[in-house]
Amino acid sequence: AVPISVGGRSNGAVERAGRRGDGWLASWCSPGRFAEGVSLAEATADEVGRSGVSWRHGYQVWVGLGDNPADGTALLAPAMEKFYGAPWSAFERYSPVGTPAEIADWLRPFVDAGAVDFNLAPIAATDAERVAGAAEIRRLLIA
Repeated sequence: AVPISVGGRSNGAVERAGRRGDGWLASWCSPGRFAEGVSLAEATADEVGRSGVSWRHGYQVWVGLGDNPADGTALLAPAMEKFYGAPWSAFERYSPVGTPAEIADWLRPFVDAGAVDFNLAPIAATDAERVAGAAEIRRLLIA
């Protein structure tokens, strides 16, 4: 069967993931909120008699790849502002920037809280750097 993740930030979305989905796809939240959502989804599944779910909780995140956080921010901020039509300050706290190692360190608490999937939107100076950076983040997270 194809796993279905239910996205959304509200508790209602998290509960829908527990009632019907194979995981919750979170975004724009802290690792603490992510852990709460994972617990709520799984508790909701238990309440409705769903057992044996192979959970695939995940986190969707834009990342700015650069030689340092300032370089990553210089690339990511304008891309997000253009896409969303909102200032960088609206996204900054949930958008890791820097080297693949710095970004992996930022993401690791989500893994510790139950994330098994990441939907990365990598922004870098070149397409090759996007691909290489995302691959390195993956390598670091599964090491």
